[in-house]
Amino acid sequence: MSIEISKQSNLSIPRSLKWVGIIGGAWVILTTVGAVIAYLPGHPDFSPFSTYLSDMGDAPGWPQIIWNSGTLTAVPIRFLALVLLVMRLRQLGAGKSFAIATLIVGFLSTVGTGLMTATPFSVSPSLPNNQESDF
Repeated sequence: MSIEISKQSNLSIPRSLKWVGIIGGAWVILTTVGAVIAYLPGHPDFSPFSTYLSDMGDAPGWPQIIWNSGTLTAVPIRFLALVLLVMRLRQLGAGKSFAIATLIVGFLSTVGTGLMTATPFSVSPSLPNNQESDF
């Protein structure tokens, strides 16, 4: 006797996009606020109008750890939101070539963010410079 249980599960794209957007937005806010709180004791002149957020990723210690790890963690969340957005746009009638082009540009953008965050400005001068010539 064989009993086969078939339970189909459908993913609601609008609801998934909403929740990934909420989670991603909350993650960005927590990362930024956490990095600012860690950055303030060493930089009392901090102002969101005159300090680049990437300066926190270049500051030694906890600001750099919080900012860079938060940004690296946000990369897959950001790409998942983009994939869900493209899936929703496809449901609403967007073309296949538009979807493919959007996913390619989004992938390159998220990979670029990850690479930029993994190699902060303070580390990049210590990497070999291929532009210098010996002759």
